[in-house]
Amino acid sequence: MSKINANVIVHLVEARDRAQIRELGLALANLVGVVRAQPSRRLERMMLVDYDPRIIDAQAILARVRRRGLEARLIGM
Repeated sequence: MSKINANVIVHLVEARDRAQIRELGLALANLVGVVRAQPSRRLERMMLVDYDPRIIDAQAILARVRRRGLEARLIGM
């Protein structure tokens, strides 16, 4: 059985400094089912998240971002 990952971009509504973005990326990467959470190098308010949709969904990822007090939206891939 092969793994099929999904991707979503998390768009942070307000700009954050690099340390906050890095911390958010680590928090998302530590979620069960998230394969990778990579901040965009060019667009500081965007983060690419790869995840296993059999374990976690995009709404759960968004909920985790919002629980950290950040306003965000999902952009599908």
